[in-house]
Amino acid sequence: MCKLCQVVKILYIFLLRLTSGVLPFSTQATFHYWFRPNDSFHESFFDFLFFITTLVLSPWVLPAQTMPDSTIRPFRLNISLQGGMSTYQGDLIPVELSLKGAGPSIAWGISRNVSPRLFVGLEACLATYAGSDFDFNRMQRGLSSTAAVIAAGVNVRWFPKPLLRPRKGWNSQPYALAATGALYSESSVAGLPAQHPDAQVLHVSSWYAGGGFGYQFYNWEGWMFGIEARRFLTGTDYLDGISAAGNPKRNDGLSMLLVRVGKYF
Repeated sequence: MCKLCQVVKILYIFLLRLTSGVLPFSTQATFHYWFRPNDSFHESFFDFLFFITTLVLSPWVLPAQTMPDSTIRPFRLNISLQGGMSTYQGDLIPVELSLKGAGPSIAWGISRNVSPRLFVGLEACLATYAGSDFDFNRMQRGLSSTAAVIAAGVNVRWFPKPLLRPRKGWNSQPYALAATGALYSESSVAGLPAQHPDAQVLHVSSWYAGGGFGYQFYNWEGWMFGIEARRFLTGTDYLDGISAAGNPKRNDGLSMLLVRVGKYF
C-alpha cells in the first residue's frame, strides 16, 4: 500500500473514532460502505468524495434529521410593532433632524430571514408632523402646516452576527436597515393667501427610500425589543403641503425614531 493510502486510512480510522456516538448509526454505516478499508485508495476515492459531499450538504437538505434538538437554530420569521415620533425636513423646517414639529408615529412589519444575518420583509407606517415659519423667525412669510403620511414598502435588516436563539437569558446586537416603498401625504396649510408665490398641494402620492440603524434585545423564546432610527428621502416637495417659491425640485425628507417590540419564530 502506498504512503498516501496509509495516510488516508489513518485519517479514516481517526474520523470514525471521533464521530463514534456523535453521528447517527446510519451515517456511520454509510461511512463504512462508501470508504471500505479493504478497497484500494484509487477504487474508493471518488466514492469517498461523494460521501463527503453528501455529509456536508445533509444539514441543509435534512435539517430535522441531522440537527439534534439541543442545536441552536436561527430565527426564521419576525412580526413587530413600532411606536415613536417622526419629523420632516422641508420648506417649513429647513434644518436636518429638528425636533420642532415632531409628531407621533406607528409602524408594523413582518419579515423572513434569507440567511441567519439577513431579514427581508414588508412594512407599513403612519407618521404625523408639523412645521411653522414662526419656529425659525420667518415672521414675514408666516406659514404653518400639519401633515400625516401613510407609507408601505419593503425593507432589509442586516445583522453583523447570525441571529440565533440564545441558550439562556437575553442577547443583543445592532443592525442596519434599508427600505423603500410608496407614500401618500395629506396636509393642512395655514397662512397661505390665494396669490402667495408658494405653490400648494395638499394631497400627494410619491415614493420613499433610505435607511437607518437599530439595536435590539431578544431571548430564547423569540421575544424582542429595541430602538430604531430611520431617515428617508422622498420624491416630493409637498410633505408639508407647500413648495417654496413654487420649486418642487427640492424634495422633502422624513425621519423617524421608533421603539420596536415583537416576536421571532
